[in-house]
Amino acid sequence: MPLEVKGRHLRYRVRRPFKSAKYRTHDVGSKGHTKRVVCYNPRTKKWTTQSWLFPVKDIKAKRKKTMEILSKLGIKRKALKKVV
Repeated sequence: MPLEVKGRHLRYRVRRPFKSAKYRTHDVGSKGHTKRVVCYNPRTKKWTTQSWLFPVKDIKAKRKKTMEILSKLGIKRKALKKVV
């Protein structure tokens, strides 16, 4: 499972990045909390989810919306304790 801490965020990588791709972030739920990073695949001409960014403070506080998204992605709490 590709979990990594980058600064104040935990990144969960869904797929490898595309070469020469355009990236955008979307707030999921409340502004400034969980973000979804999407990238444009020039071959298929579609936007796909590349990774998710979760604030470490939301994970430590066990924020409801953040924990729901993490469980839907199949990330176990034991894995979070190892990283955060």
